[in-house]
Amino acid sequence: MRYFIIKSILLILVLASEIVYGWSFGDVVMNEFMWMGTSHSIYDEYLELRNNTGTPINFSATNWSIYRNDELLLVINHGILPANGYFLISRMDTASSALGIMPDMVTTALFLNNSDVQYKLYAGPDNTYTLLDVADDESGVPLAGNYHGFMGGIYWSMERNDIPGDGTLESSWHTACLSINFDFGATERGTPKAPNRKNSLPFWSGVVEPSFATDSDDLIFTALACQDTDNIPDSMEVIGIWWKIGDPMPIYSATNYGVAAGTDVDVILPHSFTEPGMYYMWKISLDDGQDTVARAGTLFVHFNPRDITIDELCWGGSSRGSQDEWFEILNNREDTVYFGQTPIYLWRKSLAGENILFYTLNSGSLAPNSRFLIKRLPAGDENTAVAVSPDIVIPDFTMYDGKVFLGFSDLPDTDYFIDVCGDGSSPFAGAKSTADSLWASMFRVSPESDGSLPSSWKTSAVSINYYDSLLDRGTPGAPSVPNHPPRLSLPDTLSFFEPDTGTKDTIFTFYIMYSDSDGTSPDSAILLADLNNDGRWQPDEIIPMSVVSSSPDFVDGVILSASVSGFTPTMDGEKFTFRVSDGLVITPFPVPAENGPIIYPVAGIWLSDTVWRTDTLHWFTDKFAMSPPIEVRNTGDLPEIVELRILSEDTFEHDCCFPHCEGGWISTCDVSELDCNKYMLSAIFLSDSVTPDTSYFDEFGDDDCLTPLNFRVARGDTFGAFGTNAAENLLQGDSAFLRFLIRLPHISYGIHTDEAHKITVEIKFVIDFP
Repeated sequence: MRYFIIKSILLILVLASEIVYGWSFGDVVMNEFMWMGTSHSIYDEYLELRNNTGTPINFSATNWSIYRNDELLLVINHGILPANGYFLISRMDTASSALGIMPDMVTTALFLNNSDVQYKLYAGPDNTYTLLDVADDESGVPLAGNYHGFMGGIYWSMERNDIPGDGTLESSWHTACLSINFDFGATERGTPKAPNRKNSLPFWSGVVEPSFATDSDDLIFTALACQDTDNIPDSMEVIGIWWKIGDPMPIYSATNYGVAAGTDVDVILPHSFTEPGMYYMWKISLDDGQDTVARAGTLFVHFNPRDITIDELCWGGSSRGSQDEWFEILNNREDTVYFGQTPIYLWRKSLAGENILFYTLNSGSLAPNSRFLIKRLPAGDENTAVAVSPDIVIPDFTMYDGKVFLGFSDLPDTDYFIDVCGDGSSPFAGAKSTADSLWASMFRVSPESDGSLPSSWKTSAVSINYYDSLLDRGTPGAPSVPNHPPRLSLPDTLSFFEPDTGTKDTIFTFYIMYSDSDGTSPDSAILLADLNNDGRWQPDEIIPMSVVSSSPDFVDGVILSASVSGFTPTMDGEKFTFRVSDGLVITPFPVPAENGPIIYPVAGIWLSDTVWRTDTLHWFTDKFAMSPPIEVRNTGDLPEIVELRILSEDTFEHDCCFPHCEGGWISTCDVSELDCNKYMLSAIFLSDSVTPDTSYFDEFGDDDCLTPLNFRVARGDTFGAFGTNAAENLLQGDSAFLRFLIRLPHISYGIHTDEAHKITVEIKFVIDFP
């Protein structure tokens, strides 16, 4: 009985103390929210209260309430909140929850929002009682906590700081860093029914990034002097993540675990994950399992030196024009370079010696170990000697012969060149000689060689992808080939040709000495002889040559020969030269072409008839006689007949008397008497199809008279009114038709008046040599 009385008294005292205690704002606070649920269920939520006083609360005696966004969420109607202790309200019981302890109250009324929420705690069953605490700001995501549900998930609760502060401010909360009172092995973080713990941020002295990066470099980032003062919740990790700018997914990540305090830690991006000519974004983080400090930035990965090289340069133009400049680049990589993705910037020197960006390659591609031909002139241009199409045409590209320099960069500046050609002075190799028609490119000895050194370049001795018969040397669009060009020289014991003189019918033999230090036999050997003297090499003026020796030694040299006839007459000699190829390049010699043998002309005139003999003539019966057409043909070398001379001779054959004799010559006793003792002779060239008339021969006078004392000299087209078909322009092989008209004397005197004479007219042509 005594025990019962004492117990009753104690109960009355406790109840009395609860009734009379006056609660104030902040005496009890909402201390922790697992608002996102746990890995067991999104409904596995809990809310924790913390008593900041020395007075316990029996919720069975005094119900308290929690409002969510000013609407009643739940009423706490049982359980005890110890003095300076914790009260855990859970939606799910321990068997179904990730919690490893028994909650003080389980109710399905607990439903925590993941956004736009605010909670209020009242010291009574509704909001008419004293407001004890406010949590969150009713805007956006909760003020603390961390959550994502993929790959095992993160479920870290929202915890109140040791000094609760204003619950509507983010600064009063932190994200849980420890995992206390959860099931064994749980990944959830929180401290249900245990003191909250705010993590101390890890810190470092910074990150050292690579100052320069190429495609062959592993990129090393160093986190300096990593520290974590509280060593919770886990040991430190240094994490590196890299992205290609423009791509959302990382290309690589690396983590160094178990970082000791005060150490420098490297994280490495292997070069196999990078591409040249690209920007990359990086982020290096120091993480203690709860909080992270990070640095981020961007980095450009350059091509390796000489990944792409200038393989060949034709700086001097070609035999067809000084503008025919070109160069080619070679991809030494094992992958294709896409210029649209990784532009290449092309630089040259100005006359002032400054680097000038003259073109950006931003289209096209270059396959591994292939070439990209860049020309100033397009394919098919009349001023280009190159027979292949370029990959790109840059019309304003030009090289200054005294300032040869080309450079490639993967950024629009000259801080770093992938490759260079030349040093800005005179070209290291190549040739430009208008005197001997020799243009040659300069080619790279090796892709690995330094293009700024003279030793890296040689003059091309190969002709590939040029038009046939041109002497230009180079290999545009093709690999460069080492070669020693064949050498031509005058034989020691012979002259270039023999004999020294002749006519068109003379057979001349030409000689040249061929040698090749590579021991290569002639692939082709020709004599070029300008037979018709027109200054060009016609197909019939290209004469093959042959080796004279039966056991040739091409290193020491062999004699080549060719025979030819048919030269046009000239006193200076027609031009000739030799061209010999070893299959890779043509060597001309002599250059320029020299004069050949002297060719004398051969005069030749063919007449269809060399004698015109008239019938017996007498003035009383025959006033004149006309000859039939006599064809005159030029069969000689000379291009024209200049003069026509008609000479007379008196044969004085007195073998009979008039009128029984054939023909006659009447001697004269007085040459002053017109038409007395004179035969009047006229001549004209007419077409063979024209029937002549005596009126055509009206143009005659004293100069047209033939006597033993004179002879007629005149040009053909003065022999009559119709004499326009003149023989003075009778070209080689052409024909003309000549007719004569002879008129008899009106009066005859002398001792031979009645005698008949033969009259012979000889036709002779006088030819002027050119």
